[in-house]
Amino acid sequence: MNNLIYFSMEKLSLFILINFFTILFSFNQTFAQDKIKEEVLVFEKARVKATLTADTKKLEQMLAEEVVWIHSSGKRDSKTTYIQAIAEGKTRYKTMSVEQSEARIYGEIAITNGVLEFESIATDDTITKVRTLFTCVYHKRKGNWQVVSWQTTRL
Repeated sequence: MNNLIYFSMEKLSLFILINFFTILFSFNQTFAQDKIKEEVLVFEKARVKATLTADTKKLEQMLAEEVVWIHSSGKRDSKTTYIQAIAEGKTRYKTMSVEQSEARIYGEIAITNGVLEFESIATDDTITKVRTLFTCVYHKRKGNWQVVSWQTTRL
C-alpha cells in the first residue's frame, strides 16, 4: 500500500510540475504576443504621423520596396509613386486618425485592421473628409517593421 501511495504522489507531483510549466509557458507566449501587437500599433501611429506631416524620409524607411498601396478611390501606388505624390504635394492631408485598430501577429508578419478617418486636401485646396476601413500588412525585416500592403475601403 505504501508503494502505491508513494507511486501516486510521485505521479501527482510530476503532473503538477508539468502543468505549472505549461501554464507559465502559455502566459509568457501571450505576454510576448501582446508586446509585439503593441509594438506594431505604435509603428502604425508613427506611420500615420509621417504621412500626415509629409515626412518622406521616414516613409522611405517604413515602406517596403515592394509595397502595394491601394487607396479608397481604387488608385494603386508603388512605394515610389506614393512617396513622390506626398513629396510633390499631390497627396496632402489636413487630419488623419486611426480608430479601433487591432493587430494580429504571425511570426514576422503582422496584420492590422481598423477605421481610418482623414481629411484630404485637393490640388485646388478643397478638403474632403473620408472614413475608411483599412487592412495593413507588415513584415519585420532586420528587426524593423515595414509596410508591404495597404488597402482601404470607403465607408
